[in-house]
Amino acid sequence: MAAVRTTPLSATELERYHRDGYLFPIPVLNDGEVAELRMAIDDHLAGRLTSAKFELTDPILVRRVDGPEGTELFEYEEGTPNEPHTFAFLFNLWKSDRRFAKAGMHPVIAGIARQLLGAERILLMEDNAVVKAPHSGTLPWHQDYSYWPLAEPAAVTVWIALDDIGPDNGAMQVAPGTHT
Repeated sequence: MAAVRTTPLSATELERYHRDGYLFPIPVLNDGEVAELRMAIDDHLAGRLTSAKFELTDPILVRRVDGPEGTELFEYEEGTPNEPHTFAFLFNLWKSDRRFAKAGMHPVIAGIARQLLGAERILLMEDNAVVKAPHSGTLPWHQDYSYWPLAEPAAVTVWIALDDIGPDNGAMQVAPGTHT
């Protein structure tokens, strides 16, 4: 079992994050926690638990709707494809699965996010589990910030690999400095 991080980020790590736009690896979950999340994903994909499932490569249609007191909300259109076939995308599991809620509220992850954002309090906006099938190709380059409903950069994406990853099996790549 790899040692997990329990300490705050150092000044050097914070400087590197603000310069490069990312930090890794930072192991924060132990083997048991990783196994628990893998089991949770299996439960959702197999239909033993109900959750929102989408295919990440299919278009997702969204519509604007009037919310309370003149606010604007967004909803998924009926008929949006949702059966995973290449890149299963499980959405907001923390709302219905205590295993994902525990990971989403993990004190070390939350502490690191607070440090990176320079904030006393943070909000878990959503979680996503992306399951990449073997030999399924690549996801295109993107910046996560464009997916957040925020007027200014004030979010941190935490990517947690639940499998051993490397260049041969689809490891995430990052382009340093593109956050600016």
